[in-house]
Amino acid sequence: MSQKLAALSDTDLVSTFREALLAVYPVMLRLDCLEDDSQPYDDFEEVAECLWRVIVCSSIGWREGFERRIQLSRHGWDEVGPDGFIGVSGGGLPHSARFVGLIGDRRFGPEPFNAVQCILEPGNVLSIAWSPSLHFRWVRSIAEPADAMDSR
Repeated sequence: MSQKLAALSDTDLVSTFREALLAVYPVMLRLDCLEDDSQPYDDFEEVAECLWRVIVCSSIGWREGFERRIQLSRHGWDEVGPDGFIGVSGGGLPHSARFVGLIGDRRFGPEPFNAVQCILEPGNVLSIAWSPSLHFRWVRSIAEPADAMDSR
């Protein structure tokens, strides 16, 4: 594992993922691959999912010493992956929530990917404004990834 990767927190990784979405967003708009960032079900979601797997899932897996990328909840989906999910706290949330994805929510302004969609409890999905006060962390499944146990 690189020293650079070792120094990155889960919050750093989600922030980097957001930066990547912001970087590719104008290109995908120009190619007419999405209507805008408030419409999650379009070709852009395939790009976002790939970036999520590489930037967040692979980085956490490598940083934690696994031989494979961990399988978290997919970006934009209300599920828990086999290896867990990303939790989000801060930003005025009453308690920790489960990260679903980054979206554009025009209630918070015109900037793209200005909101975090999260689940406080089953059936209670909400959007909160993106802010530096948000913290993200990997919440592991009860069962550890198989190769984590194999590498000990």
